[in-house]
Amino acid sequence: MDCYDYDIYNEVPSLGQIAEAGLGIQDGTISHNPATHDGIALPGQAVHHPFLDIPRDQIVFAGRLYEKTSLQLVHLEHVHFAFVVPLEQQDRDVEEADEEGPEWVIMNATVYQQSNMIPPYEIGDWVLRTTKWQQPAQPAQPAPQNPAYVARPKRTMPPRSLVTDDENLQYLFDLPAADRQGIQIIEPSHKNPTRPGKTRGKTPRSSWAAAPRNYLFELVELAMRLLNRPLRFHDYEAITEALNREFRGKIVDGIAYAEKGVNPVNTYVVKGIEFRYDALVKHLFPHAKQGVEQ
Repeated sequence: MDCYDYDIYNEVPSLGQIAEAGLGIQDGTISHNPATHDGIALPGQAVHHPFLDIPRDQIVFAGRLYEKTSLQLVHLEHVHFAFVVPLEQQDRDVEEADEEGPEWVIMNATVYQQSNMIPPYEIGDWVLRTTKWQQPAQPAQPAPQNPAYVARPKRTMPPRSLVTDDENLQYLFDLPAADRQGIQIIEPSHKNPTRPGKTRGKTPRSSWAAAPRNYLFELVELAMRLLNRPLRFHDYEAITEALNREFRGKIVDGIAYAEKGVNPVNTYVVKGIEFRYDALVKHLFPHAKQGVEQ
């Protein structure tokens, strides 16, 4: 018979599970001590059930009659038994006598023993029918979903620095100094990172949705204002890091953002949006040579 069988030391359900299942246990303690055989103490009041006003000296489980005993759960050491609960409806049509069945069942903190004195077909309709206790199924947890990217308001650009910085653009340049502490810097690769299963190990081509494209151009303008010069190739390392940090793990236009490499970001700025970039350089540095990176 397929039922919940428990070894007294290893497989007794927790009191929380018993209480949740309506087995008559609201509180109590479990003590497992093979040396002293302290066993299990199950105090508490019975949980109300609509059928529990029926006399319970006898119950039926799987078509077999069980009679109430004076035993305590602790007495069932190393004995297999099943926890049962009353059927919600007294429907004898669902009963099928089991050839074996457990000798012992537990209902409402009471121990019952199988009786062979009455054949299954002679058991009266007034005897409470029971079914095995099923541990409540845990609801399936939905797979975590990446959050959709929410565009932030366009930043207010600072005035162009009066001092030219010839060093490479520093990481976290896009954050105020007070906000940089604790920020993890993930240095970008020079090529677009491969995505196993999608690119078959090959370097994927970049695709640019509107939000990353506009944010990239915002970073480019901010960098040139802070450096007081047109950009050089190595400046794009910090720009690419800031771009990936902003969109990492987000859904953009219904698609998970794919992180960019330094080379593709640089190429996109100087070739993909060349006119927009050149116009910005001309606006910020009217005397700089246009269209060529130093």
